[in-house]
Amino acid sequence: MIQVKHNNRIILTGSAGFIASSLGPYLCDRGFTVIGVDNFKCGYEENMLWASQPGPEGIARSFTFIRGCASDDSIRALLRPGDIVIHLGADSSLASNQADPHSSYANNVASTAGLLNASRAAGVSHFIFASTSAIYENTPTKPTREDDLVSPNLIYSLGKKHCEDLVRSFHEVYELPFTILRFYNVFGPHQDALRTQPPLVPYLIDCYSNGKTPVLHSDGSQARDYVYVKDLLRLVGRVLDVGPLNTEINVCSGKTTSVREMVSHVQRTLGVTTEPIYRDPSLLWDKTPALFEGERPFPKSRMCEEVLKFTLGDASKAKALLGWEVEYDAESGIRDILGKVVKS
Repeated sequence: MIQVKHNNRIILTGSAGFIASSLGPYLCDRGFTVIGVDNFKCGYEENMLWASQPGPEGIARSFTFIRGCASDDSIRALLRPGDIVIHLGADSSLASNQADPHSSYANNVASTAGLLNASRAAGVSHFIFASTSAIYENTPTKPTREDDLVSPNLIYSLGKKHCEDLVRSFHEVYELPFTILRFYNVFGPHQDALRTQPPLVPYLIDCYSNGKTPVLHSDGSQARDYVYVKDLLRLVGRVLDVGPLNTEINVCSGKTTSVREMVSHVQRTLGVTTEPIYRDPSLLWDKTPALFEGERPFPKSRMCEEVLKFTLGDASKAKALLGWEVEYDAESGIRDILGKVVKS
């Protein structure tokens, strides 16, 4: 194994996105020099406001932002021996990926391949890749474990699996050290409530904070494994402390929260009682009409399966290798987002 000592510099792609906009200040405040990269295709400039603010005790943060994407030659030229790459940049909208497979693979898979190759050439010391629990979409057993066989067939999740395969290939052939993090349903501040199909938590908070009635394509019973972003930050910190694991890690709570339970958590925290409107789940992607054009449209039955799916991860590997487990449940995470304490 070729040993390259890290140099305390991190290249963070997708830095204007939801997770990276919390990870960036966390890394800077831990003493890392961070170079953030984003092309604002999915991220927002307001998510970068933290970069102009001092860290704890007024200490300036060592952060540089570069507008671009991971596949740009100018970004690749930045890499130096010993750098750590945390690759979060991706288009994660299931609907847009499914509607435009070519752009999906260009944005998510080809850019990852290019960044991996540049990391190999530069002597990067650790390549941390953000994958997804969606690769388990056709895995029948629950909770899902890292050693389960996976066979995703929707465009986004299939592309993420191919990215994982690329990461392993660069490790096996070139000895590029890596860690793959399979994110479950991460929620927290800066999550996009404005996209065509917004995630549940920011959508509920936006609706209830503005006197609107949420419209949910669900019967409310489906349950997912939610992880609060502050717990995710601690896990990334542990990965950086321990070093490359050269394996996959589920980033999950090991618990489920149903849609109706999440609605109740937000209602209780905001002091509202308006009930959502529950609609036919097959209608969720109707705002992406390209999916349903042509002789072979996207099956409505598959749409229902996707909306109503149940997710639950096994977090034991993260605990065994990193000593990590979640500290926030769904309700305490929502309280933290809103900065409120609810009386029991």
